Amino acid sequence: MTDTYAQLATQFQAEEDMAGVKWDANITAQLDSMKSSIAGQAWLFTEQVLQLHTKLLLQHKKSDEIAPVAIDDMVYTCEKILQCQETFRKLNHPTHVTVAYHYTHRQSMDKIQQHGLLSKNERNDIMVRENKFHGEAFGNGIYTANNPLAFKHFGEVGLLVATLRGKIQKVSGRNGDDDANTVIGNKRGRFHGGSISYYDEIVVRQSSQCVALIQYKSHLAHDDLIWTYHVELQKLVDNFFNGEVPTELERVHPPEGMVSGGGHFFC
Repeated sequence: MTDTYAQLATQFQAEEDMAGVKWDANITAQLDSMKSSIAGQAWLFTEQVLQLHTKLLLQHKKSDEIAPVAIDDMVYTCEKILQCQETFRKLNHPTHVTVAYHYTHRQSMDKIQQHGLLSKNERNDIMVRENKFHGEAFGNGIYTANNPLAFKHFGEVGLLVATLRGKIQKVSGRNGDDDANTVIGNKRGRFHGGSISYYDEIVVRQSSQCVALIQYKSHLAHDDLIWTYHVELQKLVDNFFNGEVPTELERVHPPEGMVSGGGHFFC
């Protein structure tokens, strides 16, 4: 994360100089101190997401259609995923973090911005009422996808989320092992010549395994801008969560011969 922190140091020093304020210690040392704590890492990551969003907005000018989810909530949920990552590491579970997609309704965003993405059990525990329930074909958890198109009919708002999958199990129904951190099911793939990853439903079991980063209007699902966000966010995630090891990305497209219509897909 050396380059990332160097950029932050330069930026913060410039901001403070312009304001006529001097740091009482070397700013790089202060950033080093921040990155040694989970709270500091969470704040620095959130700052980088906001900077990335600002840069991409200047290039693409879609400010009314795409935005960060919530700054305070992002810091809080980043702390949770970092803590969860430490737990997984101690259990010898995989700790890689990847960017994924989730769809929801506009009326659910206030609660997501307040509490983060929650499983049904977690919502029940804190008595958060859901606006619309889509079922749980593969059990309790937060349902995500590897592409922005296959499930965009589930809501008007798309979310780019960082997910910590941990120990993964592929399932055909609600039969996942209790010690699986994530299950992957696929209801529709079998109707199109086998299990096609395009239809994978990737279910992380608890809220501490995901962070909602960017929200966008679902009609942008076809826009190359969403893939640009995916790629750039994954680079940040790799720097902060994956030990600076780059994640190999492959854009997942609809199966050949399939066209979209009204948010659903038809052959």
